[in-house]
Amino acid sequence: MRQHTLTICESRPIGNLHWVAFEAANIAANWQPGQYLQILCDDPQHPQRHLLRASFPAVVDAKLARIGLVIAPQTDEGWRWLAQQAVGSPVWCHGPHGKLPQPLNDRGTALCIGQTEGTIRLLGMVNALQQRHTSVTLIAGDMSPQWYVPPQLLPTDVEYLAGPENILRVAEKRLPELIRWADQIFIAASAPMATTLVQMIRQIRLRGGKYVATAMPTTSLPCASMACQQCRVQTRHGPRLACQVGPWFGVHVL
Repeated sequence: MRQHTLTICESRPIGNLHWVAFEAANIAANWQPGQYLQILCDDPQHPQRHLLRASFPAVVDAKLARIGLVIAPQTDEGWRWLAQQAVGSPVWCHGPHGKLPQPLNDRGTALCIGQTEGTIRLLGMVNALQQRHTSVTLIAGDMSPQWYVPPQLLPTDVEYLAGPENILRVAEKRLPELIRWADQIFIAASAPMATTLVQMIRQIRLRGGKYVATAMPTTSLPCASMACQQCRVQTRHGPRLACQVGPWFGVHVL
């Protein structure tokens, strides 16, 4: 696996989440939307035990040679360790890994749907779409305090619908309209919720013309090397490992 040394250049809490930015010229120059990194953290209780944690960059700036991550320290010991590291500290990572089934379109409209951690995984996608002059609506459901994404983490012209309720309740009246409106749809949710949304998209867009719909079941990605078999996703062609052929899947294969 490709290993990189990153240097922390910013670190601060944002609500219950935490923002960490790194100087990472090589990754920033080569990162593609939808890819993730495996950050090597330490276990705060056992400093000699290393923890690989998958993270999807929220912001990638090739000009400044920086990447920014949003993490939830309250949910994981590895992220808690990372949030405690001082500016200037080195951090090692592997990657980037993964790819989208198809490239992002320029301009147009996009609907992004996230559930708990899935919303954090979508932040980089939202920013990449904005850079392509795409109009974006982001729906976030099941947002308990430790996962809630503050609006200041999003570009100002993104329409943001979020709440502690189920995704379908957050956008109860508007979801069919938004599914018809979007040229591109991106989902990052638990497998049951992703399945429900995929079925809804198929029903609404059966005769809706050309569009792109991509889903990422928010399975864990502990190793990125196919060794642990924990990122298995059920597809129409049988089980597949998200770290090998994902983590994004076209809705036609789910």
